Amino acid sequence: MLRTRVITAVILLVVLLALLASNSILAVAVAAGVFLAAASWEAARLFKSRQPIVVAAFWTILFAVAVGREAYVTPRPLQTLMMICGLIWLIRLAPALKVGLPPLDGLGNKLLGGIYGVAILGCFVAILALYAHSASLPQPSASPPAAAPKKRARVAWEPRGAAAQFRRILLVVPQIADGDEHSLHDVA
Repeated sequence: MLRTRVITAVILLVVLLALLASNSILAVAVAAGVFLAAASWEAARLFKSRQPIVVAAFWTILFAVAVGREAYVTPRPLQTLMMICGLIWLIRLAPALKVGLPPLDGLGNKLLGGIYGVAILGCFVAILALYAHSASLPQPSASPPAAAPKKRARVAWEPRGAAAQFRRILLVVPQIADGDEHSLHDVA
């Protein structure tokens, strides 16, 4: 069981790194939609839904509509959605860890499943919004770009944004992995 989870985590890490390196909002949106579908399907199974594929399709279609309308670009509705989802987690889902879940065959379970679906949808839209506003994507400029010269020197590709930060971390780790303690000042 642990071996399967480790293999899955490594595969997902490779996919995540490839997405970060792609600098494509479309690729990240498609991957987020696939992950949302899988998370919704698994959640529906855990909440004992009779048709988990329908539940997964419902939440994935809502996500696709939000992405199609570029809901992740406009800050105001996004902030509202993130606040609602955060409140859902604090008010309903976090206390369920202590008091327990409602019976599987009752209305409370169906309501909890719906609340969980809204929270998961909001989380995936927020992930996409954070990526869309990150430094890794080219930001639109206020003025039109100047005409490019006909012949440009070839510049080596350099990662930007989250990919660049991850690359810097990977470069530092071997330098400090000698068994000795290192101060933050020395590492920086």
